[in-house]
Amino acid sequence: MNIYIMSISVEKSSEFGPKVQEVLTKYSDQIIARFGIHDSQNSSGFITKTSICTKQATC
Repeated sequence: MNIYIMSISVEKSSEFGPKVQEVLTKYSDQIIARFGIHDSQNSSGFITKTSICTKQATC
């Protein structure tokens, strides 16, 4: 088992946010923690996630 931390910067969150959410939901069984910050003035966001990956999982 390996633990990975990934940060994602999302520009134009109103446009790209739904697709990012779709991908994160697809792999939600591997995500053990997730934290997001939204900047409404610049319509952007920042997500940090922690995932557990096993040899059977694709990370």
